[in-house]
Amino acid sequence: MSDSNKAIIKNTGWVAFLSFLSRVTGLIRDVVSAHFFGLSRIWDAFVFAFTFPNILRRLVSEGVLTSAFVPIFTDLLETEGRNEAERFARQVGSLFLFVGLLFLLVFYCVVELLIGTISFQEDALWFLIFLKVLAPYVVVLFLISVSMGILFSEKQFLIPAFTPIILNVCWVSVIVFVCSFLSKTSEQTLRLLCASIVLSGLIQMLCVWIPVKRKGYVLFPLLNWGGENLKRFTSLLFPAVIGMSVLQLNLFMDLIFGFFSQEGVSSSLWYSVRLMQFPLSIFATALSTVLLPEFSSLSAAQASQKVKEILRISLKGIFFIVFPSMVGMMVLSEPIIQILFQRGAFTYEATLRTQAMFLGYMGGVLFYSAVPVLVSAFYSVQDMKTPMKIGLFCFFLNGVLNFLCLKLGGPLGLAVSTGVIGLFHFLFLLIILRGRLGDFGVKEIVFDLTRVAFLSVLMGGVVVLLNRIVAFSFFQAAFLNQLFNLLLIILSGVIVYLVLSFLFRVEESRRLFLWILKKK
Repeated sequence: MSDSNKAIIKNTGWVAFLSFLSRVTGLIRDVVSAHFFGLSRIWDAFVFAFTFPNILRRLVSEGVLTSAFVPIFTDLLETEGRNEAERFARQVGSLFLFVGLLFLLVFYCVVELLIGTISFQEDALWFLIFLKVLAPYVVVLFLISVSMGILFSEKQFLIPAFTPIILNVCWVSVIVFVCSFLSKTSEQTLRLLCASIVLSGLIQMLCVWIPVKRKGYVLFPLLNWGGENLKRFTSLLFPAVIGMSVLQLNLFMDLIFGFFSQEGVSSSLWYSVRLMQFPLSIFATALSTVLLPEFSSLSAAQASQKVKEILRISLKGIFFIVFPSMVGMMVLSEPIIQILFQRGAFTYEATLRTQAMFLGYMGGVLFYSAVPVLVSAFYSVQDMKTPMKIGLFCFFLNGVLNFLCLKLGGPLGLAVSTGVIGLFHFLFLLIILRGRLGDFGVKEIVFDLTRVAFLSVLMGGVVVLLNRIVAFSFFQAAFLNQLFNLLLIILSGVIVYLVLSFLFRVEESRRLFLWILKKK
């Protein structure tokens, strides 16, 4: 294996580990939130309000940042030197600051005008109140993105992967402290939570600014917005957002439809998405984060063969990890949701509603995991329009399916339609990319996927059998016993899958086994 591939695997491992910690702390925050608020209407309003800055964070980190800023900054470092790259970063930072402040001014004027002239229902008024408190978080996210882009370009991935943990810690601390020790209403508690989210953003900004400062970069605003580099960046903004962030846009659309449908739909969508993002974020998103700078440097050297090799290895690795995770989480969805969330305000009915949404989404998680890698490969051959066009088509198609499914099948149709769109999105990108790059081992990838699917189903059967064996005492047992039983079943499933994949000579299992032996 080449040094480049080893570096990719090493960096992906570290980012995946920190992403895992982020997801664990995020899971704790969701457990706490479910306990105190369940699927209540006020939690629907908060989730809908928080989705706006949160979707912006995802769009910036997965779209603008990784697909527009990093390639240009990396190219400037290699071709024109550090000073020109720093100048470009300062221009982007100044532009983001100006846009963010302008957004705040317009937003507050519009919201105050609406509240003063229109009589809103209680949930809509909650939404506007929460959004008013959260609005400054948008400016903070814009400023964070530039520093994170520099760190990505310098192939420093650990600090950016760590920063979401700060948000989760602040979130949990506020809810537990306020609900346990202060006599506050739900609205007051959630207002304080919104303020703590903004505070966590300031702490995150400091955490990413310090390592950038140590690298020798100066990021004071530069009001001179001239030059080809900034023009190139602004021309890439829309294609970058659409190309890389279709899943986030689709999930945002789901929440919009859900909020205006019935009580608890937005909340159940929220919890199911949080669970779905476990397999997505632990490996797939980590891999795509590491790959973009690698692809950027390769494209500069016109190393098309290397792009194909990395693409083949990456897709096989994603399928090897995500497919069994998807199967395992689907067959264990009810006990997982019960153990994590079913307490306090989160009832058994809430468990069933969240499980239904979760199963609807999980049908597309495998394909959504592979999409960022395929999009990055398009960018490596200087093609941003094709992913944008495919992304726009899938986004509007999802909107049509959301409307139809909501009318015909109820709220569950929102999750199912988004899952189905993931398959179409993946296939469109794969077919066109193969025609653009030539064959990059698609038959080998499909053969490996078939084996992985077969082994995952076998593992899923074992997991179902083990779950039935312990089910007779599962719900009467204490929480720690329930958790132990579930973890034991999951561990057994992992062992079964790894043993089967090794016996069936799946390449990734042998690579993992050799890596473990080398570490010893």
